[in-house]
Parts: sequence; C-alpha cells; structure tokens
Amino acid sequence: MALLFPGILIPETLILHFTGAITPVWVTNAVAVTALHRNARKAWPGLILVQILADTIANSLTTNGFEVGLGSGFCDAMEILGVATALHWIEGNGAIFANLGRIAKFAAVCMTVPLFSAAAGAMLLWMLLALPLMETWINWYLGDMFGLLIVTPFLLLWTEPGRLSTTSRWAQVEIVALTLLVSGVGWINFSVLAIPGLFLSFPVLLFAALRGGLLGATSAAVALIAVASILTLTGHGEIAADPHVTIFGHILLLQFYFATVFLSSLPVAVMLEQRRLLSQFQTLTELSRMARHDPLTELPNRLLFQERLAEVQAQARLQGGFTALLMIDLDRFKPVNDLHGHAAGDRLLVMVAERLRGIVRQGDTVARLGGDEFAIVGYVDEPQLAQVFAQRAIAALSEPFSFMDITVQIGCSIGIGLNPAGKGDVERLIHQADTALYKVKSEGRNGFRFFEPGMDEAVRRAAAAVEPRRPVVRDQVMPDTIS
Repeated sequence: MALLFPGILIPETLILHFTGAITPVWVTNAVAVTALHRNARKAWPGLILVQILADTIANSLTTNGFEVGLGSGFCDAMEILGVATALHWIEGNGAIFANLGRIAKFAAVCMTVPLFSAAAGAMLLWMLLALPLMETWINWYLGDMFGLLIVTPFLLLWTEPGRLSTTSRWAQVEIVALTLLVSGVGWINFSVLAIPGLFLSFPVLLFAALRGGLLGATSAAVALIAVASILTLTGHGEIAADPHVTIFGHILLLQFYFATVFLSSLPVAVMLEQRRLLSQFQTLTELSRMARHDPLTELPNRLLFQERLAEVQAQARLQGGFTALLMIDLDRFKPVNDLHGHAAGDRLLVMVAERLRGIVRQGDTVARLGGDEFAIVGYVDEPQLAQVFAQRAIAALSEPFSFMDITVQIGCSIGIGLNPAGKGDVERLIHQADTALYKVKSEGRNGFRFFEPGMDEAVRRAAAAVEPRRPVVRDQVMPDTIS
C-alpha cells in the first residue's frame, strides 16, 4: 500500500499539471489494477482507499479541486475493481497472457469496463466544470482503455512471481537494449518523419518481440508510447507542429497509433512464446519417450515396464483380479547372430516385437528388457488368460522368420508369475516369473511354466548341481578337481 500511493499520486499529478487531463494514455489505473491483482482479495478494500486518496490529492494539487478529485477517484475505483475482478477470473485456469484466446479476453475487459467508468466521470465533469460531455467521455474512455491495454501487461509481466528469476541476466540486458533501440527509432519517427514514417517503428518493435519475448515486447511498446506521447504533447514532433490539427486530434492520432502498437507487439510475442514452449514440450516429450523405450524395437524398456507393472498392480488391487507377468526368452537366437551377423539379429528382434504386439490386448504391455529378453504384463480376471497369452506367444514365435534373403526358425521359453489382487511385491513377482522361466529352460525350452511354491528351492538346487566346484586356497582359484 505504501508503494501504491506514490505510484498513483506522482504520475497523476504530473499528467494533470502538464496536460490538464487531456492525455492519450492514463497509466495510474493500470498501476492500481496490478496492485490489486498481486495482492489477496482481503487487501483490496485498503488498496482502493489508497487509490481514492491519491486521486483526490492529485486533483486538489492541480486546478480541478477536491470534489472533482474525490468523484474521479470513485469512478476510477469502479473501473479498477471491475478490471481486477475480471483478470482474476481469466487467470483462474492459467496465465493471463498464455495464448491468443486469453489476450482476447483481456482486451475485451480493458475495452468494456472503462466505458462505464468514463461515462460516470464525464457526467461528473460536465456537472461540476461544464466540460463538453461527449468529448470528455471519449477522451476519458480512450485514455483509460489504452492505459489498461498497454501498461497493464507490462506491469503484470514484470511483477509476475518467478518471471525475472527464470530470465537470465543476459536476456534482461538484451531487453533493455531492445527497449532503447525502439525508443530511439520512435524518437526519430516522431521528430522527423511524416505520418507514413511513423510505422517504421513497427519492424523494430516486432524484432523486440522476437528477441525479447513477452518482456521485450511489452517493454518496447511502453517505451515507444512514452516517446510518442511526450513528443506530440510538447509540440516537438513534425505532426504535433501542424497548426491545422487540434490537441484533441493529436491525441486521437496517437491513440490510433497505440492500437496498432498493441496489435503488433503483445499478440506476436505470445504466438512466438507459444511456439517456443511447444518446441520445448515436444523436445521434453521426445526425451521422455526415448528414456522409456527401446531404440531398436520401440517397445517399452525396463524403466517403462516397471511403471506399467505398478499400474497393473494398482488395477488388480482395485478390481480383485490378477497381475500377470510373462518373462520371455528367445530360443536359438545366438546362432542367428553368430551365423548371419548382428544386423540380422537386430532385424529378427524387430520382427519378434511386431509379433508379440499382435497377440496382446489393448492396454497390455510388451517390453524388451534387454538382449533377447522380452516381457508381457497385463491384468487378467483368471489365470487361464495368462496361459492363453503364453500359448499365443509360443505359436507366434515358432513360425519361421524370413528376412534379408534368409529364413530362420526360433522359439521361446516363458515363465509366468501371477499376483492375486495386486497384494504381492513387484520385485517378488518379477523373481517368480524369472524362476519359472529358468525352470522351463532347464527342462528343454520352447514351453511355459507357472511359478509354483517350492520352485525357488528346486531351481537353486539345479543351479548348484551345474556350478563347477572351485575351492579357494589363499585367495586363489584352483583347477577343478574330480572326486
């Protein structure tokens, strides 16, 4: 509140002193709208009282007097509350300047609300000062509207939490440089060139939007409008020096110029910002996809397999069915690599992935875990469905594969783990399916087995039986001995 008072009082006093309220852009309502928007709703009454007090004092310090100041303060308060409330509603589902649709809503608010506050203010000045009603209403309305349209985005963006912290120091320096460049071009345009030359500022303004984004576009637009207003109102510009154009005509010309500035800066910056964010989103999406998919077969990799397995576990807990996990190991795959090369092996893996995709339902997951290891995970109502999947996989992979002028025939071994109602641990389920797979391979391959209680111990005994006995003496491995 302490900052709001001088933020309204000082510029308003200067405007009223030098222009007598006939101004092309009224900035203080934008300051108050920003203050309300950046504070909690419970602070709004106090902020509005500060705004009315600053309005009243500013008018009392000039020629308008206390009654005009108090009345205009209440008219401005009506406008500020209306715009701040509408902006709060627009921002309810995201940032105000996130896309062109939200900018259109923002512009509609800034163009509509001042209609009523300007009408009330014009009526007040007509009654107290006998000013012409229609001309006063038009000047009040256009000044407030362009102040809200152009200054409010600048203030809202620069005070947005996190905006500056995510803008690098170099980017901030670049924005300042772009703002100075636009100001210089605008100064030349309004000091030297005639009406067609005024629009030479717009390519530079678009460049500022292109390079500086939303912050660059709004900063350059505010600077350009400040330069144009100062030169025109002080009579230094070529157009302002034309004796055939009244001050009211100068202001209308400036406001037409402001409309063009608004339309050629903020919407363009938003479109560029959307393209940048879309490009970043697509890059992140692609990186996420690459991190979760096997680059050769484009099947989910072990990371995504773990995530999908957890999702099926949650579904089984909710619906009371089974989490079915099939661990698949290809038979006779190594000879393909040895005889025909790794390119043939890679092509075979891709064809295996295509066949496995063709045997599962929508919502099931086929994953490549590495090498010639694959997995299928899905929710089943009864264990027999897991057996159906296994039989389909064996049948599909037993058919010959023809590619690269060769024909090969492989097969697969499948271990099946079932978790009823998703109660068991995911790692335990994977271990069970691996154990069942080992059992199948030890029994002759090209088949499937469900995990059964006691299979762990049987597999351990079988592994120990084939493990060579290597006694260790003094940390050295001795040759195999025969007892």
